[in-house]
Amino acid sequence: MFKNAFVAVLLTTLLCSNAGAAMCDGPITSVAVQNDGSLYIRQGNNGHWLLCSVSVDGTYQGVATTAAACRSWHALFIAAQKAGTTVRLYMRDPAQTCTLADWNAASVYFVEDLG
Repeated sequence: MFKNAFVAVLLTTLLCSNAGAAMCDGPITSVAVQNDGSLYIRQGNNGHWLLCSVSVDGTYQGVATTAAACRSWHALFIAAQKAGTTVRLYMRDPAQTCTLADWNAASVYFVEDLG
């Protein structure tokens, strides 16, 4: 019984730890990789946002992202674009919303295809 209560508290803590995060939902309208490995996306009518690098680990607006995670995001974005599904981006900085200016780095730490 105590084990189940501990797991419930732990999950609640983990899920609520980013409660102040900004979220942006929309279709992926553009996916691009620059010659240095930088992954850019465009979500809906928003600008082109730099998320990460498919070739090297890096930190983008305070969010550390591995190249392996970036490559998996790249695959998710291409699949979502082709399927026409909605993708939710979770951003660490609540000031960064869907109105982030064109050609800026976003503080994305989690990507979810909402189907």
